[in-house]
Amino acid sequence: SLVNAGTIKINYPENKAADENFENLRKQYAAGVQSIRECCDENIDIKSFLLQTEEHINRSLSACQQGIRNKQSQLIVESTTLAARLSNRLLMALTRESENS
Repeated sequence: SLVNAGTIKINYPENKAADENFENLRKQYAAGVQSIRECCDENIDIKSFLLQTEEHINRSLSACQQGIRNKQSQLIVESTTLAARLSNRLLMALTRESENS
């Protein structure tokens, strides 16, 4: 599995075979995730996805504001990272939608 290959790579950083195995598994995993993402994108209602993603981004930004008020750096980092990932995902879906229109 990818996790085991990563563990081996960390434990044996000079091992080229471990490095190659990890990279191959990582690429396979990334390709699988991309394939699933594309299938989902083909079958979603873009307007519904937009509204749900907007709601989650707003929740993340509210959590970030709470973290700022309470000086909780971990909450700030986690919530801004989530908002950025959601925004990027939304941009990808909207770009694909515009290309298909």
